[in-house]
Amino acid sequence: MRLFSTALLWFMMAGIISCETGNSGNKNSLLDHDIDEFLKIPYSGSFKEGLNGFRIYNTWSTKSGGVVQVYEWHPDRSKHRQVSRFKEGVDRRTMSPSGKYLVVGIDKGGNEDTGLWLYERDKDKWRKILSKKNTRYSGVDWHRTKEGFFYSSNEANPKHFDIYYYDIQKGQSEKVFGGKGIYYVSDSTKDGELLIVKRMISNEENRPFLYLRKTKSMRPILWKKGKKSKYRSMFFSDNEKEIYYTSNEFSEYMGLTSYHIESGRIKQIHPELTRKWSIEGIASDRSRTFYTLVLNEGGLNKIYVTGPANNWKIKLFQPLGEGMYGISQITKDLIYFTYQSARATQDSYSVPRNFEGYKPVKLTNSDTQGIPLERFNTPKLIHYQSFDGLMIPAFLYLPPDYKAKTRIPFIIHAHGGPESQFKPYFNRHFQYLNSRGYGVIAPNVRGSSGYGKGYMALDNYKKRNDSVKDYYHAAKWLIDNDYSKKGLLGVKGSSYGGYMVMALITGYPDLFSAAINKVGIVNFVSFLKKTKSYRRAIREKEYGPLTDIAFLKSISPIHTIDRVKTPLFVVHGENDPRVPVGEARQVISALKKSGGTVESLIFPDEGHSAAKLENRLIYYRKMVKWFDQHLKKKN
Repeated sequence: MRLFSTALLWFMMAGIISCETGNSGNKNSLLDHDIDEFLKIPYSGSFKEGLNGFRIYNTWSTKSGGVVQVYEWHPDRSKHRQVSRFKEGVDRRTMSPSGKYLVVGIDKGGNEDTGLWLYERDKDKWRKILSKKNTRYSGVDWHRTKEGFFYSSNEANPKHFDIYYYDIQKGQSEKVFGGKGIYYVSDSTKDGELLIVKRMISNEENRPFLYLRKTKSMRPILWKKGKKSKYRSMFFSDNEKEIYYTSNEFSEYMGLTSYHIESGRIKQIHPELTRKWSIEGIASDRSRTFYTLVLNEGGLNKIYVTGPANNWKIKLFQPLGEGMYGISQITKDLIYFTYQSARATQDSYSVPRNFEGYKPVKLTNSDTQGIPLERFNTPKLIHYQSFDGLMIPAFLYLPPDYKAKTRIPFIIHAHGGPESQFKPYFNRHFQYLNSRGYGVIAPNVRGSSGYGKGYMALDNYKKRNDSVKDYYHAAKWLIDNDYSKKGLLGVKGSSYGGYMVMALITGYPDLFSAAINKVGIVNFVSFLKKTKSYRRAIREKEYGPLTDIAFLKSISPIHTIDRVKTPLFVVHGENDPRVPVGEARQVISALKKSGGTVESLIFPDEGHSAAKLENRLIYYRKMVKWFDQHLKKKN
């Protein structure tokens, strides 16, 4: 499996992973628990098993310094063992097929210049293998039969990511392929000689190739000039004559497809699944004959089991009922998966591959901090109409004792990306806000993923303000339907969501009474100039090129900052490589000069998120205080 950075950290604020069912008290009301306790509810990461029986999972743990670490799992839970003890925690981790080695990524203070460390299980020893200043190592894909892995790095040129192979026995790397752009390996044949390579063009488009190492030849496959498509989860078949993958090349949605390498024959598999929704990913067993498909149905997901081993017959895999599933690994005997819902924090489970009639085995038990999770709310999926008639999906979180037609303090949550999609994960701070009488609405405005490539393209370049209007109409819907009113509306968002916050309080200065901009863009010109160079071209395709300065200025809230009336709380990390901290400082300086109400929190040891427990607690305490001060006083 490839090595990816964590995308869910802001949604899954974590705490302790316990060997026993947690119950730190007998309090039976959500009001008996403060924000710290909510945030310390943990989650377990995905579970991996090597051929030698070595089994690991990762988790965020206060016991290990409040950062993500790797743990070895043992059938006797009292013998679970912490494997990694890095001060900064691990940004990612992957295991060799044999189970003899782990590779984790570690950066410094959130700067995302990720180096790679190797763990040798037999020696119980870590060593740094790849690290260089201002360099990022990522995209690890293990050789299927040898102890080594392919990876991507911009060590030769900060703008481009080339492909390398690291041989563990030799302790050295060799360059496999270099070119202009961001390249990474999706899969390789058993001998490691034929690679599926993808080049990232934008968040909406990538291009697959077949690369033969012996002849150093690169052959484009599948994509057609002038047609934007995205290809995910590409695997060689068991006989290595075909490639299975997901793509939106044939429709709005990501569907499962096979490609015959020699003949070029393309065949859609179970297209009925993706007439309205997309397959987000595929997981395969080592034999490449048994697959699981993750289907995204409006932000929720369903897992289906299929594959050539059973003639592509399909079965629904939902052993714990409705919720959010993630497939961690498929072995010859077991399916390892994670599960969470609005009322259940994420834990790891296993079930036999022939799962009918079997109950899942819970492998990790997360400490609930004594909070009665059964009292958490399940959000309601609603749709509201925007300015042009487009229906916008949104998740509505209401306080447990909410009475219809009661106007209460409400917070609009703007997700990042912009191509991200808000999903109803186990959301700690949403539930805390609900318990304190706040409502929360989380729209998936135009530009969000999960609703087809046409929907995702609706905010590109000069359509930027259309998505801003979608958020305005979320506020209007709350007011028109008697959920809230002016004076009781707040807005918050991170990254691109932070930009949305700024666009809303400058575009609609009388609408909101409290706002929080976390690691947000305020000036697209300075943002594009100063973001990491390898990100710039991809971001320009979304927001507009630096050659169109006039347009970029027109959508930059910094140039209308004098319109802000809303009290604003600005949060950022000093080491942010994506949205440099200068974006925050521009806002803070401008509002102080104009006499606006602004407070700030700049973490010196964080990047584009708050990875450390003490920092997360500081931020969320201040978040609650900010909304209490500016919204509840008017209630």
